[in-house]
Amino acid sequence: MVPLVFASNSPMTRRLSFSFFVFLAACKTESSDGLATSAIKADYTVEVRDRADAPSDLKFQAFLYKDDSSTYVQLSDGDRVVGWTDAAPETTMTRSITGYYADAMGVDRKSATFKLYRADGSTSAGATVGIPPVPAFTTTSLSVPYAGGTGVFDLAWSNPVAAANVHVFVDPCNGISTTTLPTIPDTGSYKITTKDLTVGVPAADTCVKLTVWREVYGSQAPDPALRPESTVKAARIDEVRLTLQPGN
Repeated sequence: MVPLVFASNSPMTRRLSFSFFVFLAACKTESSDGLATSAIKADYTVEVRDRADAPSDLKFQAFLYKDDSSTYVQLSDGDRVVGWTDAAPETTMTRSITGYYADAMGVDRKSATFKLYRADGSTSAGATVGIPPVPAFTTTSLSVPYAGGTGVFDLAWSNPVAAANVHVFVDPCNGISTTTLPTIPDTGSYKITTKDLTVGVPAADTCVKLTVWREVYGSQAPDPALRPESTVKAARIDEVRLTLQPGN
């Protein structure tokens, strides 16, 4: 079985850092007080990280914008955004500098739902998205010959998700030197040329980690109470470690 681990220097960390700089670029916030629900654009994400060497977790994220997405919405007293899964209770999300977040337990969840509650007692309809299952990896060998950089490593799994996309981040196991590989439809296979796994000919038993994201969006305009540009997305994040060999 392919071992799954999650690295602290992960694409999730880099993505949050990117969000922070996006926030600084926008540099505007507005209170939700007096702002109609229909004027709020929400980008909802649930991320599941299944770890072998640390506690696995599930995170809810919500980025709320006014109209044109250049102004962040800060919820006023009485307004709140919540998330829950098919097997975890409703959790109120708390504000950070770039949005609203909450942690939940369990990585075997099948769906997640987000909802906005307003101080006047009204609620949005809610947005639900299916969560990709734990990948059933079928790749049997994690020892990969470099083969002059023309070798191909085929990471395969038996449970592809219709309408999902897959992308992969490549890092050395003992550091950060990220290569971001293209996003492709989830067909149950991701082929990687060995030249994309390392810089130059590797030493024997060079450890490489692949952080695999499988992402699926819910329907467009997932919550009719919000602006139609709103989105809801689910991502499952797993890490595979492989060993590169210099020969053929």
